[in-house]
Amino acid sequence: QPKAVMLPALFLASAALSVSYFISPGIFQKALPIWALSATSWKGRADIFSSYVSVGLLFSSAGDMLLELDHDYPGKYFIFGLVSFLVAHLLYINAFRTSKLSYKYANLVFVVVLAYYVGIMRVLLPNMEQGMVVPVLLYGLAISAMLFFSILRFLSSRTCTKSSRLCSLIGSVMFVASDSILAINKFAFPVPDAHFYVMVTYYVGQTYIAASTFRNHKVQIKK
Repeated sequence: QPKAVMLPALFLASAALSVSYFISPGIFQKALPIWALSATSWKGRADIFSSYVSVGLLFSSAGDMLLELDHDYPGKYFIFGLVSFLVAHLLYINAFRTSKLSYKYANLVFVVVLAYYVGIMRVLLPNMEQGMVVPVLLYGLAISAMLFFSILRFLSSRTCTKSSRLCSLIGSVMFVASDSILAINKFAFPVPDAHFYVMVTYYVGQTYIAASTFRNHKVQIKK
């Protein structure tokens, strides 16, 4: 399958570009791998799942560029970057919800995700400046909701393939890990080599979310 070959190629391209980012930083260079993933994820407007994912990747790339600008002009672009990523998470949530989900495991998944949300906020909030509390709380809710629906999709959806469900789950977990490291390093305490770990988990996460659009739907065999 051409797409099966394309996925490793995309991942290697993303990894290579992310490594080159550390050597020669640049706003567009940082976003380029995500643009490639977005273009490959797009299957046309008829495929709602891939449409949400593809546009979500574009909002993520906008967040990338805004956060990079914030490095040059501290405090001016961080909120805008946060909003861009928040919109990306909302689009991913809508993508995961297009699968027919069963809420059989919803209570258990909710408890697990709530434990993450409460835990990360207890780490972040004590030293955070007042003006950032509400935006971070809201962003935390959005990324936790994305994690919730990705887990639920993996456990319960029977309309999409196991590989698609697994990719969206791995991608979401890696995205949450990336954002958590970034937030802890920014608001709580320094994390050694934080930028490296943030970028690696981020690119891997986005690659897997994009990969979830490949062979998403189960083929119905007519008898």
